[in-house]
Amino acid sequence: MVSPTTAEATRRWCKAAAAAASAAPEKHLNRFVRFIAFIERVGNGLGTLVFTWATVVILGGFSMMVTTREFRSATFLAFLEATRRME
Repeated sequence: MVSPTTAEATRRWCKAAAAAASAAPEKHLNRFVRFIAFIERVGNGLGTLVFTWATVVILGGFSMMVTTREFRSATFLAFLEATRRME
């Protein structure tokens, strides 16, 4: 096997360095996109928990233990989440 000459090795190193330099802005953008996707997933999870809680309060046995204001808030949250899921 023939070993590469110094010029070939330098050329390969320059191509690798150029590729790494051009990937640096994309790395920052990818990190930002992953962060936004994580926030979206957390929001969706919390929305599911709120929807489940509101449904349990409205339909379950807890409806006698909550005040009228809490019951109306739970009903509003349930309808809000239900309309969001239909989109």
